[in-house]
Amino acid sequence: MLPGSNRALSVTLQVQTRKEEPLPPATSQSIPTFYFPRGRPQDSVNVDAVISKIESTFAQFPHERATMDDMGLVAKACGCPLYWKGPLFYGAGGERTGSVSVHKFVAMWRKILQNCHDDAAKFVHLLMSPGCNYLVQEDLVPFLQDVVNTHRALSFLKEASEFHSRYITTVIQRIFYTVNRSWSGRITCAELRRSSFLQNVALLEEEADINQLTEFFSYEHFCVIYYKFWELDTDHDLLIDALDLARHNDHVVVSGYMHPMKNKIIVLSFPLLNSEEQ
Repeated sequence: MLPGSNRALSVTLQVQTRKEEPLPPATSQSIPTFYFPRGRPQDSVNVDAVISKIESTFAQFPHERATMDDMGLVAKACGCPLYWKGPLFYGAGGERTGSVSVHKFVAMWRKILQNCHDDAAKFVHLLMSPGCNYLVQEDLVPFLQDVVNTHRALSFLKEASEFHSRYITTVIQRIFYTVNRSWSGRITCAELRRSSFLQNVALLEEEADINQLTEFFSYEHFCVIYYKFWELDTDHDLLIDALDLARHNDHVVVSGYMHPMKNKIIVLSFPLLNSEEQ
């Protein structure tokens, strides 16, 4: 054996041994949590203090039950903007009996405070269907109906109930066009969080002129959209098909764009009125 060969062999074995040693597994303690689908938990929230304030508010109502008319006070006790009152009422099941008890509401809101840690997660939880974690178009109807019923700038609609569903339909389409950037038909907490929708909901309380809320709620904007719809819908069946759309702006829509629509009868529609509303 050549001189020094044993030393060389020893060094080689040591190097090979070091290469084969597995890396220690990373522990969960070494990787901080970075994904909060329901918002980042806030240590500053005193759940018991919030619940106590809600219970004091319910104590003002007969039999400690809140009707829809009472929910503005309840929303404020929860620390929410005024026009969360509809979602809070429906989230607690108030639509079934016309009122909600303090015990049922407190149980619902305590669960939300413990599991939903920002406004986006709370709003979605209040309006989503059971088993879902997102909002579809129908989920927003109760919230918007309350806006129509109670916002002072829309009080004139009390005498024009046939326009309630048409205004609501238009606003929902504007919300989904702006907020649902994935075009999935489902608004998630993440999409709501990235949008300005909840800021606009808060402004409903502060802004007396709803037409100033141009992103979603403006009634003037609804009128422009609806009148254009009515102009294109020449037979006034509240349905716009491909042929109706082709007349838009003196046939500015090119035939190449219209070709894929030939088999799609309904392009855009408003809710049909029943015989009593017509």
